[in-house]
Amino acid sequence: MSSVIRILRVLDLLGGLDQAIPAVGPRPMDLLRLGGKARRRASGTRRETPADAPWSWDDDA
Repeated sequence: MSSVIRILRVLDLLGGLDQAIPAVGPRPMDLLRLGGKARRRASGTRRETPADAPWSWDDDA
């Protein structure tokens, strides 16, 4: 790695090294400690239709 840094320094490309290395973000364990419970997708309520009710297109409305 030191050889790569020396070559980049000679070619005056050492500033581009920052772009090659990804930025350090928060660690997963830190996110768990700070975030509390993870958000969950809300489930919708489902209407129950009576089994013996006749099916219709609802054109009456």
